[in-house]
Amino acid sequence: MKKTGKAILSLMLTLIMLVGMFPSLPIAVKAEEVQCYRIQVVDLKYSDKMTLVQSTTLPYSTTARAILELQNYFSSDANSVRDEGGDDILTISGTNITINSYGQKTISITFGATTRSFQIIVERLINSTVTEYTGAYDGQAHGVSVNVTVPSNGATVKYGTTSGTYNLTSSPTYTNAGTYTVYYQITATDYVTKTGTAKVTINKKNPEYTVPSGLTATYGQTLANVALPLASNGSWSWDDSSTSVGNVGTKTFKATFTPTDTVNYNTVSNVDVTVTVGKANPAYTVPTGLTATYGDTLSSVALPSGWSWANSTQSVGNAGTNTFKATFTPTDTVNYNTVS
Repeated sequence: MKKTGKAILSLMLTLIMLVGMFPSLPIAVKAEEVQCYRIQVVDLKYSDKMTLVQSTTLPYSTTARAILELQNYFSSDANSVRDEGGDDILTISGTNITINSYGQKTISITFGATTRSFQIIVERLINSTVTEYTGAYDGQAHGVSVNVTVPSNGATVKYGTTSGTYNLTSSPTYTNAGTYTVYYQITATDYVTKTGTAKVTINKKNPEYTVPSGLTATYGQTLANVALPLASNGSWSWDDSSTSVGNVGTKTFKATFTPTDTVNYNTVSNVDVTVTVGKANPAYTVPTGLTATYGDTLSSVALPSGWSWANSTQSVGNAGTNTFKATFTPTDTVNYNTVS
């Protein structure tokens, strides 16, 4: 038991000494908080910053040759890599580099007779999901939601209605139909600030309406002569009011319902509306200049085409001017009334 206790004590002292010797050793990432990283390389001679890899996990292995190729130095392979100071974020083995944590590190790469200095920048990236909204107009306000998955806590989400301005603590909401862009920004300590956009799409809705009924017209008219009823939430119009109503009978024509609220409701076209077409009175000229002889009947008095006496056996009466009933029968009795 004493030996075991001494061994444990010795191990603890060794760990304490190691921590004291290497106070800046990278802290291991929690298993429940898997990180994604962006690794960038800066050529310290020209200050050119290039992304070596985006959204990777650590540890990440690369080679000095890969960094040189990123800078288009193809003259020769790297001979050696030297640590020039900075955060303890990587380990070097020959010309192989293993990045273990986030931070900044300067290294020197020798290739051929040339030595160049590069800065390795490793940044933690925020992971998030965005829920957009798409639906039909319902009179309710709708927005988007941003859920931050990494880091698991401590992130701040702000929203805006224009790019670059994030002055709202919750998503802006919209009620009327349309497509709206919501801008968002996510910040967290030691993480790269993340920005993005999300859409709120509110589609127009079909209005409620009652198809007009009981409409009548007269042969020879156009739809412009047929009044459509008013509606509390909109108005009706014929798709082509110059269209003839056609022959006598029941006919169907196309009409459009335009809602009062055209922002949120669709205009509905090509609606079948029934019109009952009735006969028209024909145009005619009353016969004149007719003569008869006392003692005749009306059958002796010839009428113009289309006309007939109501009672042809009736006497023309005494000498003088007399008036009698006659009937005009149009040629087209389907669409015109007989006038008696």
